[in-house]
Formats: sequence, C-alpha cells, structure tokens
Amino acid sequence: MVTSPQRNWEIKLDKLPVRIGRRDPRQAHYPELDLAEHDRGIASRHHATIDRHGDEYMLTDLGSTNGTTINGVLVAARTPQRLRQGDRIKIGEVEIEFRWS
Repeated sequence: MVTSPQRNWEIKLDKLPVRIGRRDPRQAHYPELDLAEHDRGIASRHHATIDRHGDEYMLTDLGSTNGTTINGVLVAARTPQRLRQGDRIKIGEVEIEFRWS
C-alpha cells in the first residue's frame, strides 16, 4: 500500500526486483514504482530496490540523496535491510506499507 499527499494506491510485487525512484524518459529509465508525481522531487531517480533473497524480502537504498527510512529509522546506503510484514518504508513524502500474502 502506497500513500502520498496526492493519493493512496496498491502495487503488486509481481516482478522482482522492484525499482523505486523517479522516471527519466531521456535515459529510458522507468522504475516499477515511479514516484515522479508523488514526492515533489525528493526521491532519487535510482532510489531503492525491493528484492527477494530466499524466503526474505530485502530493501536496499541505492545511495539516494535524501535517504530511506524503515519504521522511522534511516537505513544505510547499499546495505540490504530485511523487510517484515507491516514495515513502513518512507521515501520523501511517500510512505509504503510493505505486505505480502
């Protein structure tokens, strides 16, 4: 579940890794979770990824300019962080509640 000041929506993780960031048509960069219209430019173009390693989902901040938090804690860049059911990922003004079924 994704929440921004403009709207709420749900995204299904049916293709991994999920790239999170802002689109850049000039470089043919179109992330699966495009925040271009939702965070007023705070998210980096190549901000973070969510991937699966075995039975665990992991979030990796890709060295973004403004950082990424999980449950209010800033995560270290380029260090995969395990995601748990209900974790809240914050990127700029966008909050993502991580769930799987």
